[in-house]
Amino acid sequence: TGGAYDTVPEVMIIRGFIANGAPIVPVVYDEAGHRVATQYLLAVLEGAMPAERLLHYREFDSGLPGHPEKHLTPGVQFSSGRLGHLWAFCNGVAMANPDKAVVLLGSDGSQMEGDNAEAARLAVAHQLNIKVLVDDNNVTIAGHPQQYMPGYDLSRTLAGYGLTLATTLGEDLDALYTDLARAFSDTRPQAVVIKRPMAPGIPGAEGSPSAHEVLKPEIAIAYLEAQGAPEEAIALLKAAQPEKCPLTYRGSTGVGKNRDDFGKILNGILDQMSPAQRIASVRVFDNDLEGSCGLHHVRKQHPEVFVRGGIMERG
Repeated sequence: TGGAYDTVPEVMIIRGFIANGAPIVPVVYDEAGHRVATQYLLAVLEGAMPAERLLHYREFDSGLPGHPEKHLTPGVQFSSGRLGHLWAFCNGVAMANPDKAVVLLGSDGSQMEGDNAEAARLAVAHQLNIKVLVDDNNVTIAGHPQQYMPGYDLSRTLAGYGLTLATTLGEDLDALYTDLARAFSDTRPQAVVIKRPMAPGIPGAEGSPSAHEVLKPEIAIAYLEAQGAPEEAIALLKAAQPEKCPLTYRGSTGVGKNRDDFGKILNGILDQMSPAQRIASVRVFDNDLEGSCGLHHVRKQHPEVFVRGGIMERG
């Protein structure tokens, strides 16, 4: 997925800091969604599980789910829950390890969550040694935050909480290293906003919301071929076929999809109202999961009441 690909530079720099004795809790916490591949790769690099298991990433019953789960996957050292809920827990880790820095990877999507405002206030008030490294790639499932949520500015938001802030370019490795080294040389709570397009350098995926999920095989194959990747890896992707489960389940048929039907049912109700009634009394908020909840049907049929709310649970 594009998010896990994005953060490779900062993860590797931090691993270098830790390997050379920097006082850092040796866990790369991550509050964002769809980036668990980083944790699985680190688990392999640290010898907790064999590399072959990575071939079963997010397969049913493989023990490699889409968000990290401690005690389920060897080498995974935290459970993140859903996106945007981990900073508060990392504050606790910082309190338990006052002589070390705590690393939290974030994203412009996960930082929309209200929990982060509460966690930031506590970190600043108690001057916790926490480093929040935010992949600001202007992509969530719903699209581009700079377009659907104008005025949302991560750097201004984090600085407003009182964190010491740096804004840097993620693909300028010298600049990224310099800003990370500066952040980890200070015990104050710090944020580094790392700007880059999602999936940088991958034709067909760079800057696209589609890169939030698993890359299409043809895009991945073309990229690996251009990079001179081993033929065995490319051949594996070319030969991969989707597997169909041979089981059928009573009560689960092809009659319909509950969540998708939800949006269609909403449209049916809205169709019975006049335009004036709809505008006066109804708003349908998408909180970045319109495709999962059928709300894309409302967006297309009744855009006058559809609102992109960003990633939130309270607003």
